[in-house]
Amino acid sequence: MHVAMLFRYSFPHGMALANRFTALAKGLIEHGESVLVVCLAPASRELAPDDLSLHGTYQGIEYVYTSAHLFRAKSRVRHRLQMIYGFMRGMWELYKRKRANKLDVIFFSWLPIWQMTVVLLFGRLFAVKVVKETNEHLFLGAETAWKKLKMLFYFRVLVRFFSGVEVISTALERQFRPQIGKKAKLVVVPAIVDVSRFEVDSKTESPPVEGPYVAWSGSLWGKKDGAHQLIDAFSRVAAMHPKVSLVLIAPKDESPEYKQAQALIREGGCAERIVMTGRISLEEVPRYLQPATVLALARPSSVQAEYGFPTKLPEYLATGRPVLVTRTGDIPLYLQDGVNAYLVEPDDVDAFAKKLDYILGHPEEADMVGQRGKALTMRDFSNVFQAGRVASFFRQLG
Repeated sequence: MHVAMLFRYSFPHGMALANRFTALAKGLIEHGESVLVVCLAPASRELAPDDLSLHGTYQGIEYVYTSAHLFRAKSRVRHRLQMIYGFMRGMWELYKRKRANKLDVIFFSWLPIWQMTVVLLFGRLFAVKVVKETNEHLFLGAETAWKKLKMLFYFRVLVRFFSGVEVISTALERQFRPQIGKKAKLVVVPAIVDVSRFEVDSKTESPPVEGPYVAWSGSLWGKKDGAHQLIDAFSRVAAMHPKVSLVLIAPKDESPEYKQAQALIREGGCAERIVMTGRISLEEVPRYLQPATVLALARPSSVQAEYGFPTKLPEYLATGRPVLVTRTGDIPLYLQDGVNAYLVEPDDVDAFAKKLDYILGHPEEADMVGQRGKALTMRDFSNVFQAGRVASFFRQLG
């Protein structure tokens, strides 16, 4: 089976969606499928590896940038032209693949409405299955009436023409299942992880931070990953665990949330024990997570938390280290408190701090919980396991 993944962001190094696509592509390849990632937009200079090219392979995944220029133009007009050209040339790439009998499925997460319509027409014209991946609530980020109108058109009209829909949570399943076409199928695929990324050899890799530490990775923008609650919780237990540090793995920016996090650190009375790494490469992330004493995710309750699933959670679990996370969305469907992770209710900083104190005070139990979390990940969140489900799903589509 030949699968083309359409991608509008930096690849292979990028945000959470790039990690998800990379893990899925590697898993599909391990199952014997052919995968091409078609990058319709130019890459970000900040995220791109030094050896990135317009056409190449990354860990066995073939990719091609179709926007003629590898990096995003500084001018807004030129960037718009890059995006339009990248899409049109990307469709030409799909046409060539189909003519060579090397295209069975088109898979993507998001495209502008007009581009989505073109892809659907292409699929109908050339008998190619078109599968849409959805990982967030329908109206998340749709602030204006025009954006909401476009999303309604997508949801009420375009969704019915997809061959299949992949969603990341049961909440999204409930939202989308009544809308898909009669012959279409839907599958729930939670966040997945390439577990091989987290096989760090502690004998040859020295920890990037000295001493025991609690680690968190994510974005401070928008407060979706709960860094502010974690800073508050750590400040409450820091005096009881004087040798433990807090490491926040997040890019620096000028957002109000980032400045608020800096203020919380100053006010917490333990600023000298909180490390903010700034942006680090994809390859470096496991080096920070693997040696951590605890991996924490204080995800607050929100529409995003209810309908999404944090990509970083399977990454945390894949390390085998104890994970402390809030009970949001589908997380309780997979994890049990004190069995394969530690769970607390969201938005309760005091409860989060008490559970963090407990984990730090019971290292032997925490290690066993961490290992059971890793075993769960190998079974339920592994990219090889989930890619097998996705490949089977693709083959069932009419």
